[in-house]
Amino acid sequence: MNGAQLQERARLIALAWETEHFGFPVARLAAQDLDDDAVQNELEHAYRQKTRLVVVICPQPRFLPQELLARFAGSLTDQKVTFARALGADVAAGVDGTIGEFTATEPTAELIDLAVASGVYSRFNVDVRFPRPLFLEMYRIWITRSVRREIADVVLIDRDESCPGGIAGFITLAVSAGVGKIGLIAVAEQARERGIGRRLMAASHRWMLDHGARETRVVTQLTNKPACALYERSGYAISAVENFYHFWPLAGAGDA
Repeated sequence: MNGAQLQERARLIALAWETEHFGFPVARLAAQDLDDDAVQNELEHAYRQKTRLVVVICPQPRFLPQELLARFAGSLTDQKVTFARALGADVAAGVDGTIGEFTATEPTAELIDLAVASGVYSRFNVDVRFPRPLFLEMYRIWITRSVRREIADVVLIDRDESCPGGIAGFITLAVSAGVGKIGLIAVAEQARERGIGRRLMAASHRWMLDHGARETRVVTQLTNKPACALYERSGYAISAVENFYHFWPLAGAGDA
């Protein structure tokens, strides 16, 4: 694939990080202004350029036709939902005493396992064509870069010595221009149904408010019912839903 050629089209954008780390050409297509025929034309171009994976994003309630999925080995892998809420006087003043910052600069094996568990509903885990070792590596990199403060400002953990590595749950946070963003969140299997998710959310709101955030956002999967319920109980409302498709043009019929 010639990345420059893809970028020149403006619609079909080569994804440099994914291409480098996955080891095969990956591109993204935002389809909000394209009809089905235009999407097909872009997928045909990707096929000719030997792009292995094309991520196509459609705003709800649009769904792509089954004929297009069949032709280019596509599937709806995620209905990505963005939740948002304001941060203000209703944020609790105190923080649960078991919650604190993860201060090491490298994640423990147990924290990596929790990070992987947080991605169980991820489109990279749901898509049966996506190589599982790459999914595992992606979440290892995500938590590693988070604890190094490269893509997160803080990693909060709930400590419990009865859980592997003494970590009952964790959450990654970042604040920019007054907006707090939640990255990864997970609770150890042994610690579920004990309100740890709720405590992590409360601590996150306090931390983000103290660091200049006046609103917060989090993105998850519509199929991730436990996470959606947690955010709704924590005062969030849905602000957007997008359908994410994975197409594997070289595994389909292409333009033949």
